[in-house]
Amino acid sequence: MPPAKRRHIEVEQAAACDKLLQQAQDVFEDERPLAAAALALLAEQSCAGAEPQPCSAAAARLQAEAHWANSAFDQTFKCALRAAEHFAALNQVGPQVAMLNQAALAACAAGLAEEGLPLALRALELASQSASLDSLASALSTFAHVQANLGEFEAAEQVHQQALLKAQESGDGPVLVRCFANALMAGVLAFDELLAGGKTLLAQASSMRLLPLAQRAHDLLDMNFMSDAQRAILRLNVGHAMMNAQHFEEAGRLFQDSARLMADSCSEVLHYSAAHALCELDLRCGHLASAQERLQQLLARRSVTLNPLHREDFLRTAMALGQALKEQEQSLKYGIRLSQVLAEQAQKRQLAAVQIRAAQASSQALPGLASESSGPSVKPSPYTDHDAGSTEQA
Repeated sequence: MPPAKRRHIEVEQAAACDKLLQQAQDVFEDERPLAAAALALLAEQSCAGAEPQPCSAAAARLQAEAHWANSAFDQTFKCALRAAEHFAALNQVGPQVAMLNQAALAACAAGLAEEGLPLALRALELASQSASLDSLASALSTFAHVQANLGEFEAAEQVHQQALLKAQESGDGPVLVRCFANALMAGVLAFDELLAGGKTLLAQASSMRLLPLAQRAHDLLDMNFMSDAQRAILRLNVGHAMMNAQHFEEAGRLFQDSARLMADSCSEVLHYSAAHALCELDLRCGHLASAQERLQQLLARRSVTLNPLHREDFLRTAMALGQALKEQEQSLKYGIRLSQVLAEQAQKRQLAAVQIRAAQASSQALPGLASESSGPSVKPSPYTDHDAGSTEQA
């Protein structure tokens, strides 16, 4: 085919891809992730060819984000790997690192942290070789998340601190806020896991170690670049850390501020997160009548029906409230439903794990992913101090 004609076809393909991609983005922002993923797939297919195209990479990336929002971790993993391959072909290191991070997070969410580890290490290796401190900070943050999912909480805390240092050095406000959010939520998740395992003293010690980090993050609550949603999410992050450290009054202020900032938002996820945080705080403070009223209001949230993670923590809170009110029959009912939801999620993760392992085994375009021995050129330190619930791991 003559070069001019081929170039004309490529331009037409790119235009079609861009149009579909914009439609997919609009649908995604309307919280319709399945429709967004379908449109983004059409966009990627519309400009498929021998030469790598930026719009193909962007379309695969949006698919990964949409599937993540829908808790489809196997699809997230496959789309993120494909996007990473596109970006590698385009020699775009930063986006490639971001997609390797996304794939690692999806593996962890499916209960396959060991499969996420080589991806996180590869992302860290690439980021360490580039001049981008914000990319390195994000890669360190993801690596810490993988470590926490492997049960290495103290090592994860230390790597999160390194991520924060690099984010501060970068001078990139959004990256710094994301690293704080990730570190805080990692600490909150560690607290929950320790508490659920009956390790109360270790959980309390963990919450106190997280407190200085929460106090530092408090100074970032209103940085100029932040949207209302970002301000609200960071308040939830800090508030959860404060609540775990039993700084209930401050946590309450942060949760209320978060709810006010979200008042005009159309995001069901954000509204649910703030409402559930206030309900949980009432329960911990012994304000049972208020907690009961808030719990009833949560039932009206579409997110409780649609989001399995929200359904899980709603049922946990409902069961705990029933126990506190000495309504054993009600508590048992919620406990049985919680067991069913957990079993459904476990089955879903098992199915996702099979698909993730298959995708990992067939990955050809990203060298170095089959072995965990190809570690990063910047080695994380071995010790000390994040989404998904009320926040997101970025």
